[in-house]
Amino acid sequence: MTQNDSYAFAQISTEQDVNDRVASLLEQTLQQQAPTATLQRLPYLDDDYLTAIMTYYQQAVQTMTVTGPLKMPVTARYGVLAGGKTVVIDVQSLLGPQLIPEIARSPLTATSFGLGELMRKTRTTQTTDYIFVNLVNITNDIGVGALEALGAKLTDDQGRPIHGGGKIGRLQRINVAPLSNWQGLHYHFYTTESARGPLLGATGITYRNVALTGASPEIAQVLEAQVQQFSDQVVAAKFTDCRTTATAGLAGGLGYCFQTFFKQVSFTDMATAFIQDTAKMTLVQQTAYYFVSAHNTSYRRLLAQFNKQVLVLTDTAEITLGANEVVLAKYPRDINNHNQIKVFTAALKQALQLIYFRQI
Repeated sequence: MTQNDSYAFAQISTEQDVNDRVASLLEQTLQQQAPTATLQRLPYLDDDYLTAIMTYYQQAVQTMTVTGPLKMPVTARYGVLAGGKTVVIDVQSLLGPQLIPEIARSPLTATSFGLGELMRKTRTTQTTDYIFVNLVNITNDIGVGALEALGAKLTDDQGRPIHGGGKIGRLQRINVAPLSNWQGLHYHFYTTESARGPLLGATGITYRNVALTGASPEIAQVLEAQVQQFSDQVVAAKFTDCRTTATAGLAGGLGYCFQTFFKQVSFTDMATAFIQDTAKMTLVQQTAYYFVSAHNTSYRRLLAQFNKQVLVLTDTAEITLGANEVVLAKYPRDINNHNQIKVFTAALKQALQLIYFRQI
């Protein structure tokens, strides 16, 4: 077997049955064209990085009850790695839209308090790093609630806490001295390019996330004004102004919050982070060809960096390709549809014949 016989498939779904069926189809067609070919699998990361990383290290995903966005108890998902040094938190599990029906969401009062609460409860004397994944957040308080749970005092001119997205603009007093014992830790956000954006404006957290927060156009205007006023006060208090950075808008403003009030914060593309965290770099370097879904931009960007040849799985040819990519169209929209599978298999066979320079 040569390196040209090595393939990898970036799994496309949280449903393992779907991944297994696609992988089986790829393997069967590969064997017909190159009997010595091998197909490695890369985990699906987009919606459940936590499970992927914990599975790799054979550690359990854990749960804990914390305060939800509307102050009702919710079940948060997290994991502990490196002998207790690293805590991985699934942000969506405690701040996501699945917790509250759209009609009941309240962006003016929703709080991120539960995130800070989870951090506080999971920290031990060994903890050095927090990793935040699945960065979906329906609150609009840009992390104020989380800071308060960790001990910060962010209050109005009467010394009252500024709970919820509808009150953060009342900020007058900032006391982050209680966060001093959190400054020695490292905070990592694992993200995708599409999740990034500034704090304010048309592409900022308020207007970009209205479908998540449930804000009406009128409420969105109020929320945007609150974020503007809060961040103006923060700048006036001589904190770093990171409002326009591409990472400020991550997770409903949590990116802005951590960059502003903590010292050691990093942002990494999910696929790159997984390769780094799991020592999969050898696999990436030694594998010649990759099957990657068109929507999986995280893996696609990573493989472009290494100039790896990627066959992009898509049901349409109308996508933007990198110099290292070719379209493998006709990907079945319904993996159970026999006719769609037949058409895709023919396209796959043709692509592999081209790779091996066979007569079509």
